[in-house]
Amino acid sequence: MEEKLTQEELLLIEEGISFHKTSGAKILKGGILASVLASIIGYTIMGFTLLDVVLMFLGLILLTLYIWYSVFERPKSRLKQDHNKGTKIVQAATVKRVKNNSEGKFYQLSNGLKIKESDFEENQTLLENIGKGKELLLSYTPHHKMILNIEEKTTAPNQI
Repeated sequence: MEEKLTQEELLLIEEGISFHKTSGAKILKGGILASVLASIIGYTIMGFTLLDVVLMFLGLILLTLYIWYSVFERPKSRLKQDHNKGTKIVQAATVKRVKNNSEGKFYQLSNGLKIKESDFEENQTLLENIGKGKELLLSYTPHHKMILNIEEKTTAPNQI
């Protein structure tokens, strides 16, 4: 079910857009600077030919652009789509699998989403009780799949 985003959720999405914009610009500048320095060092110190330096420079620039686009620009454009649309998806899902990793626990849900422990930072009591088969009520953005809220799904007394 789709609902309208609250003002607080819109601000959270705007912070995400701002983060991706500033971090992406820093990475892009750093990558270009590293490419130029590597080309200068390759030509002057290591004695590469001019053709080798040009090919190395182009390769490093293309690698920098690919990393910049996939890590920063694509998520930023998805967040912009979510902000412009102004809706969120509220959906119930069941935990299908719990996976331990070096970065923490990851939870595979029945609706295809993967969530991690850091998504529960506001609700520590739910994090302690979560396990395989647990039903959760999620709200997330449609394009970026950014988790906005996680709650334990409960049934009302008149629905039993």
